[in-house]
Amino acid sequence: MNNTRIVVTYTALSLAALLVVSVLHWPTRWRIIAYLPFLLISIHAVIYLLWASTKNEKYRSLYLGYFLVPLVVHIVYAIMAIGAFFKASPLAGGPIFLLAVPLAPFLSAPFVEQRIEHEKEKLYAESIEFGLNAHNSILPSSGALPEKVATALFRKFQKNPDEFSGSFLNDWVQHYTAERYPPGYPAFESVLMHPAITAESLLKFAKNQKENDNAEFISKNPNAPIEAILVCAESENTLVQLAAAESGRLGPERSEAILWDMIENDKHAWRARISRSSVATPEMLDRILDQGLDRSSFVVHHPSVASKQLSRLSEHEISWVRRAVAAHPKTNQQTLEKSRKDPVPEVADAALSRLNQSEENGK
Repeated sequence: MNNTRIVVTYTALSLAALLVVSVLHWPTRWRIIAYLPFLLISIHAVIYLLWASTKNEKYRSLYLGYFLVPLVVHIVYAIMAIGAFFKASPLAGGPIFLLAVPLAPFLSAPFVEQRIEHEKEKLYAESIEFGLNAHNSILPSSGALPEKVATALFRKFQKNPDEFSGSFLNDWVQHYTAERYPPGYPAFESVLMHPAITAESLLKFAKNQKENDNAEFISKNPNAPIEAILVCAESENTLVQLAAAESGRLGPERSEAILWDMIENDKHAWRARISRSSVATPEMLDRILDQGLDRSSFVVHHPSVASKQLSRLSEHEISWVRRAVAAHPKTNQQTLEKSRKDPVPEVADAALSRLNQSEENGK
């Protein structure tokens, strides 16, 4: 067999192989392409061994002519690798990357496997979200739900909550009760507050995930047992603690104690939430103001804010706070007269409008 016949034969075989590969399932097709270089080298090695063991010139010609096949494949893979590199990051790597070109055909396999897993996860998530696959097949699951699958499940629940049975919803909560990586906040809000979630499920979630932001919604669920709310009250998470305090189930003394602890210890994120919390007392608002006006911008919106507190807030460095003070119905005449001279036009206009309104009401 001469070299011309070898080339023609292998070209025909390659075209036939490509035709077969094109009709295969996409993961199989991707894997064949990824592992093709290893197959070609193995075939070349077998031909060499046959030549070395038999000394047959036929195998020698075949071995020499076969060099063309892996060479073409190698060049194609190298060009693809270089093209992908410059498309993604044309300035990084430089000569160091070019040193990897000889290995390009043998580096694609692990990336292909990762991409196959990624695509399978994506397709499965889409099948769950759009009803092509039953969501009941997801749980029970022994491990963490892939992010895309969990997101698809949340989206489907938001669109069609009636398709989810009470048993599945409770299984869902139970799954995340023992899960190391519960869903991101606030993705689980509508599930934890669903009327089908049992007191037992809420209590278990509180005990195992009380530091997770989603535990905030346990105290907002009217079906939550007092034991679950007491657990949430002991959380180090400000959101969870505040929700327990604002639930109205702990009693005023315990609820106020939680807020006082946050104020005195300057716990994370207390400023905005406490400043508008229904549990906050006028004494708490005074203490917040004593800690500095820079911490008290939301006090102006609290329903229990007093006239004296508004007068202090009229000195706030943030103009929107001064404007809110000027527009507040509890702001006294003296503070309004002062705010009318504010250098920010919006603040001065709000104060003037309130003063004019007071004059009209007095007539």
